[in-house]
Amino acid sequence: MLHTHRMRKSKVLLVDDDPRLSRTIKVFLERLGPFEVREVNKPATACLAALDFRPNLIILDVDMPGMDGGDVHRALSAEPALRETPIAFLSGLVGAKEAGKRDGTHYFSKPVDPGALVRAIHQILVDAECLAA
Repeated sequence: MLHTHRMRKSKVLLVDDDPRLSRTIKVFLERLGPFEVREVNKPATACLAALDFRPNLIILDVDMPGMDGGDVHRALSAEPALRETPIAFLSGLVGAKEAGKRDGTHYFSKPVDPGALVRAIHQILVDAECLAA
């Protein structure tokens, strides 16, 4: 079934060091889509949070102090239980022209249009479900 994610809430793990921004994104994702969002504001705890939460999608900020999004991506990808979990980057370092999918990873630019982000997340989840089938 291609659209089973619409019948249940998909879990999204949002890793961003800015609590105000991650809270805002959490609120609009949960209001606009069938998502359950968990925020992580300390990148070093992202891997443990992901293993506990078992998200359908992980969204990472790129520019975070101490452990940036690339470091978090590598740590998550090293966990066998998380290797198939899609990862997307949401960053002010990515311009609208650079946004999109490259090398299997999705990139969204800040500021982001809430509706466009929800539609893109739906597509990522559909694509991931199709690949897993």
